[in-house]
Amino acid sequence: MHQDTLDACCRDLCILTSQLARHLRLDSSLLLHATVTTGLHKAVPLIPVTVDGPGFTSVPDGARYPHTIQPVTASLLPTDTDEALQDSAQELFTDLTNQFGLD
Repeated sequence: MHQDTLDACCRDLCILTSQLARHLRLDSSLLLHATVTTGLHKAVPLIPVTVDGPGFTSVPDGARYPHTIQPVTASLLPTDTDEALQDSAQELFTDLTNQFGLD
């Protein structure tokens, strides 16, 4: 699991959901559920990969290698500002990476 990819996925989820809600003219809050899944054999743990410096990747010391990731949630409103959408995406990203023992 690449840290930058997960961050982009969380941002895309919040932005696309917000745009869909505006298009459908929804006026109630939305609850987003996010998790990380793999098509690999279940005995293979997930490994967190971070980017150090100018594009170098590494696995952080002390990181956990979970076999499954618990779903996390965030809420947003169709009328949320860009800052609120960014906060929701950051909340999803933080809650997912915390399961790997990363801050």
